[in-house]
Amino acid sequence: MSQSRCLVTVFLVACFSFVSVHAAGTDSSAFLDSRGYSLPEAVEDALAYDRRIESASLQVALSKEQLTEAKGASFPVISGVGYGGRLYSDNDLNASGSPQRSGNRYNYGLEIDQPIYTFGRNKAGRAVAVANVSHAEARLAETNYLVLQETALSFISLTVARRVLDLVLEGEREMLGLLDTTEKRKTLALGTRTEVALVQSRYLQVTARRISAEATYQAQSDDLARLTGKTVTDLDLASAGHYHALLPADLQQALDIGLSNHYRLRTAQANVERQESELALARSQLRPELRISAQYLQGKVPRDFDIDNQILGLNFNLPIYTGGQVRSRIRQSRYALEGAREDLSYEHQFLETEIRKAWTYYHGTREALFAWEEAAAAERGALAGIEQEVDERIRSLAYLLESKEQALEVYIQTAVTEGEYHRASVTLWELINDR
Repeated sequence: MSQSRCLVTVFLVACFSFVSVHAAGTDSSAFLDSRGYSLPEAVEDALAYDRRIESASLQVALSKEQLTEAKGASFPVISGVGYGGRLYSDNDLNASGSPQRSGNRYNYGLEIDQPIYTFGRNKAGRAVAVANVSHAEARLAETNYLVLQETALSFISLTVARRVLDLVLEGEREMLGLLDTTEKRKTLALGTRTEVALVQSRYLQVTARRISAEATYQAQSDDLARLTGKTVTDLDLASAGHYHALLPADLQQALDIGLSNHYRLRTAQANVERQESELALARSQLRPELRISAQYLQGKVPRDFDIDNQILGLNFNLPIYTGGQVRSRIRQSRYALEGAREDLSYEHQFLETEIRKAWTYYHGTREALFAWEEAAAAERGALAGIEQEVDERIRSLAYLLESKEQALEVYIQTAVTEGEYHRASVTLWELINDR
């Protein structure tokens, strides 16, 4: 079995050696010989180009600034204060018996306000801010992986479209050569008009298929350009299998890695921690608060009296009745926490199921690819024999055309299955990656 697979691999290398850049009009051999745009390069470009990552990064920066603000709530606040105005006195009446203006008054100075003990309120606020940072960082990691997966799948789809287009182009060239040969045979009275019409019909069918393959390739190229910001013509087709080497050897290892620290679990866990902190903060709204304040004022009042005051005092605030607002916030936070815990449990179960499914599909596509490779090798050998039998008039031209069409379908299906195998590797890697 290993020898046959080795032969199949050799066959595929030969089969795809005619790859060409049809749109650019370059030679097919030059395309494969040059190392073109690779999958790791596409991922790197997408991570640098995608605006969703920039948006998620800004959310991380925002949450860190909110943490700085929350930490500042425990420090004193120093303010400059001042007052100025006209002073009216009831003891100084004018002729009509109304209070008259007795002079200007002004004062200015500094005020310091310092929380002494908030019964856990400031601590809960800091905990909420810390949890928000963790949640924002987890969402940033999630965004990175989503962009990575989307780009990798788009790149693989483009390589499949490229391989299919090259196979159809090769089939079109072969059919054009066969049409030319058939027309010459008819001219020499060795063939018939029916044979020419039959080959011409098949040639036009392949041409229509080539036009469709070109459109598919262009659409996939545009999709990758949307993600990376780059339009490329040369592709490193072999790099589509980049993620195979990064996968674990067995299913249990994949489960252990994936369920330990996957970014979906980190995001859900960060949300649980955030809701726990929100609940603690809501409960702290029912507790008292003790603050110390100090003022130093200078100024002047009417009749040239100077002001030089120092004020020091304690402020005690105890919520007695809030109209049910605080109790409602506590209930809302409790419901949100219960929902976050359910989400975490669901993510764990979902991830385990998805890893098992992805593992099964990955190995299934690998076995399917081996089978299609062997089928493609068999088709290649059978087609060579059929062409010889047609030359010897043992087989008809119609039979040869059908055989070529069938062989092309097998080659295309082999390329498509190889793409599915690569896609399965990306999906599985994304589910078990814990970095």
